[in-house]
Amino acid sequence: MLVFLSLAFGLVFGSFLNVVIYRLPRNQSIVRPRRSCVNCKNVLGFSDLIPLFSWLILKGRCRYCQASISFRYPFVETLCSILFVLCIFASPSSIGLTNEVVLLVAGWLLSSFLISLSFIDLDYLWLPSCLTKSAI
Repeated sequence: MLVFLSLAFGLVFGSFLNVVIYRLPRNQSIVRPRRSCVNCKNVLGFSDLIPLFSWLILKGRCRYCQASISFRYPFVETLCSILFVLCIFASPSSIGLTNEVVLLVAGWLLSSFLISLSFIDLDYLWLPSCLTKSAI
């Protein structure tokens, strides 16, 4: 059950990380406006925002203009999901914490920050201080 929950949370957080990776370097809000197609600017509906599955159902194309959607979006979602599951099996004995939930959430947060920082660094050779300081 925990593996399924981690997979689902990983997909959802990975979808949000895609927003962070795209908007943060462009000095755009990560909250508003709603997500839209980069090409035609149509606001995406709920069915277009289902992590990984909407990309597969739409065959990697925009519902409105048929423009190709980058493979990076499902890749980040899948990577985040896999790392969230791997956090379940992490058992750092040197930390001394006995609360497994705290370790799991800390692993999820660290994974999320590292994914965002890695992809922004790959694109821009820049590590945003707001993310770096928050991760520290």
